[in-house]
This record gives sequence, structure tokens and C-alpha cells, in this order.
Amino acid sequence: MVWIPTISCWLFTIYLMSFGVSHVYGITLTARDETGIKGPNPVTVKCEYVLAPGEVLFSITMSRKRTTDPSYTDIAVFRPVNSSRFAASVSTTFRDRTTLIMSDGSTSVRFDRVECEDEAAYRCTVNYQTAGNTADTKTADMNLLLQAQPLTPTITLTPAYADGYTNGQQVQFQCQGSVGKPAGDFLWFRYRGNTPEDITSLARLNPAYSSPGTCTSDRISQLTLNVSRQDNGMTIRCAANHTTLTKPTGFETCNSTCRQADKITVFFTFSESDPDVSSNPAGGTHTVGDTVTLKCNADTNPPATFSWHKEGDDNSTTPGEEWTLSNLQIEDSGTYTCMATNVVRGVTYNASRSLNINVVVKPIIPSTTITATSRGPPPGNTDNTVVIVVCVIIGVLLITGVLTGVVFYRKRRGMKTLEDAHYEKPYTALQRGTSVQQTYGVIRSETTQGKPTHYMSTKEYGFLIVNSPAQPRGFPVYVNESFDHAVGTTTTSASLTAPAQPRGFPVYVNKSFDHAVGTKTTSFSRTDGPIYEDLN
Repeated sequence: MVWIPTISCWLFTIYLMSFGVSHVYGITLTARDETGIKGPNPVTVKCEYVLAPGEVLFSITMSRKRTTDPSYTDIAVFRPVNSSRFAASVSTTFRDRTTLIMSDGSTSVRFDRVECEDEAAYRCTVNYQTAGNTADTKTADMNLLLQAQPLTPTITLTPAYADGYTNGQQVQFQCQGSVGKPAGDFLWFRYRGNTPEDITSLARLNPAYSSPGTCTSDRISQLTLNVSRQDNGMTIRCAANHTTLTKPTGFETCNSTCRQADKITVFFTFSESDPDVSSNPAGGTHTVGDTVTLKCNADTNPPATFSWHKEGDDNSTTPGEEWTLSNLQIEDSGTYTCMATNVVRGVTYNASRSLNINVVVKPIIPSTTITATSRGPPPGNTDNTVVIVVCVIIGVLLITGVLTGVVFYRKRRGMKTLEDAHYEKPYTALQRGTSVQQTYGVIRSETTQGKPTHYMSTKEYGFLIVNSPAQPRGFPVYVNESFDHAVGTTTTSASLTAPAQPRGFPVYVNKSFDHAVGTKTTSFSRTDGPIYEDLN
């Protein structure tokens, strides 16, 4: 069974040779496949060897066989003591971009710049003397595989309108160029603004085909879009996608492997919402004397032209997007229409939209300012004099029975309603039954002896009835106010019966109307005692 070890030895030798290792009866020779990238990307093909004891190296020859070559051709010869040279058949360009390297245990050819022709099968052939003093030769094979990055593609548009396209028009974008080796593909990105949108799924990618005179492949990808108003100012980018590159996302700067088309101009006319009209201040109702600005705009390309017109007034047309109405009057009420015009490719389009302006008279709401002052009795005999005078007057009033007086004052606008009233008088006994009657209820006031009198009121829209305090001897005081709609004035009448009392000092109520500011002023001056209406 001597043949079994022999067969096993040969099978093991074949196994080693399949990995580029030649090791039979002594010398070990190793060569590994390498991958290079076309261009200035260094790569080295190397043969490594190990001599057995007693063996002597004569030379190592590096040769190659390209797919177009019928057989291997020598490119370099390496000899011991760092002696190496190119083969005579090697071109100058090959020598200029390669370097021969020999070291203890290996020989190499380093490609400083890789070209398509460098992709080939390489073979190392070792000439040596065996330990038995016989000449022998061993070989090991390897491959230099080549990759190539894509080149900058081109983009063409069909139809090729330099000025722009119309809304809804179909435009085809074609991207063409080298997709490298092995063949890559193209990615498409749309930019409506600064954010990219990957629209590769909308494109069609043609099969790769060999680029003449190169080892790379070319490809064509076509993207067809129906452009719209949203695409005005849009940018389209085509970027090569390849194993030698980081996959594009669209956010990176367009480099040597992508192409970006110029911005697309899309012409479009009015949409259903155009034109848009508004007023500032907003709202359809304004008051006499106000200023309002009417605004009109529309999203079109080219930009639309505008004019304003008030319906029913043939002389009111105003050109421009805005129309400012100053010092509004009642006659300015009406419907205002914005008319917009847009011309696209010689075709004229018109659109209009209206808004209503209502001008009203602003009601003047009068305010009543009431101040109350309190003064105590003057020092000295003055108190007695005042008391005597008051008592005489009261006595006369009691004899005559009735004191009447009428106060009239006029206003241009407004009516009066009591919103708040507050009385505080020094004698509780004189306050019993005091009340103010109005359309919204009855307000009653409780007081404490010795406190000053305060009176606050704001009146609008209505009439006021004031009942004076019930007195042991006397009759109530009535103050009646009414608004005459025919003449636009407010009338106040007061009737006073028997208010005089034997004790205390008078309180005077003075009323006046300021036509300049449209307010009524009521002031009080009093000493301790009942209320008197001063009707002068």
C-alpha cells in the first residue's frame, strides 16, 4: 500500500496551490489576490518565499496575463542582493507608475497609480537550486482585481426650455455617465427648498453597458415629472451610487460623482383661493373717522397685477395691491372688489374677490364725574348765623307748602342710567327710606352718623328717580331725567316739596353739563343736614 502516501502527498500539494502556495520538496512560495481601485490608489502584488536548508535562490520573475493576452508576459525580474529590473517589453508609462521592491523573503510590484490594464492574473516563477544541487523551478499565481469609482454624470432636460415650464407640463430629466466597476447605479433627489427628497423610485434605470476604451460601465437613468406650482424654484440632483463610495443622502455637497440641474422655473396662474383679500384692521365693520387698508394678493408666476374697485362707483378704481381708506364716512360703506390679472405664455387670466365694508357712527357714551366735599361748621358765630338763615328759609318753604324748580341741560348723544350710587349722611334719622330707583333694580344706602357725604354715579340710557330721605315734617324730592329721541337731548327736571327741617345745615347739589367733553358733573357741598337741590 505504498501508493496511498504518494496520492495523499499530491492531493495536499494541489490543495496548497489552490491558495497560491507552492511547497513541494523544500521551497515554499506564496501569492495572494489583491483588489485595487482605479486611480491614484496604491496597491501591491507580492510573492513570498521560504527556502529549505541547502537550497539556493537564483531569481524570481513576475509576469502577467490580461484577458486580452494569449499568454503570460514578463514584467520584472528579481535577483538576490536587491537586484531587480523591469522586463524589456514593459512600457515607460508602466515603469513610471510602478515600483519594484525586493526584500528578504519577498518580491513585490507596487502600483502607485492603478489603471484598467493592471487588472490581470499575475504569476511568480522561482528559479533555485535544491539541496541535492539540482536546478528547479516553482510558480505561484494570484489575481489583481480592479474596482473603479463612478465619474461625474451629465443631466439633460427634455424639452430644454431655458425660460421655464408651465404648470402641469411633462419634463424628462436624463442622467448619464460612468457608474464605475463593478457597475453602480444612480440616485435622484428633489429639492423644494433646502431639504432633499429621495425620488429614485420615480426613475427608470437602464442596464449598464461597457464604456469604450475603459474597464468601467456606463448607465442611463430617466426621471419624468409633471411639474406644478410647488416645483417653481425646484432643483433636481442625480448622484452615482457605488460600493467604493458612501451612499448619498442628498444632504452632502454635490461632488465629482453627482450632477445638479439648474433651478426649474414653473409658470402658473390663479388657484381656486386666489386672490386673497383682507382688511387692516380686520373685520367688516368700522366707525366714522377710522382708517382701513384693503389688501389683495395672489400666488402666481409671473406675479399678478391688481386693482381695487368699489361697486356702484365707476370713479373709484385704484391700482395696486393695497387701498387705504382714510377718515371713513357712512357713504364709504359698500362692496370692494380686488381684480387680479396674470399672463402666462401669452394667455391672460383674470380673477376677483370682494369684501364688504360697513361704516357706522360710533355712539358717544357720556361719563358723569361726581365729587363730594364735606365741610364742618365754621368756627365762631358763623354757625349760628347760617342756622338762623336756613331756619327762616325752611319756615317760608313750609308756609308756602311747595318749592318747585326745573333744571334743564342738553346733550348731543346718549341717555343716562344710574349704575352706582352711594350716600352717607351724618344723621341716620334723616336717612330712613332713602332709595334710588332705576330700570335694573333699587340701590339702598345705610349710613353712620358723623360720616361725610359721598355720591358717585354714571348714567346712560334711561331715567333716574331719587327719593329724598323721609322727614318728620316734609315731602320727598323727585329728580326726573328723560331722553328726547326727536331732538337728541337729555332733560332733567327736579321738583322739591317741603324739605326744610328745623335742625342741621343744608347740603347743596350743583349740576352742570360740559358740552366740550360731553359729560355731566355733579358736585356736593354740605354741612350736617338734609340735601338741597340747587336748581339755578
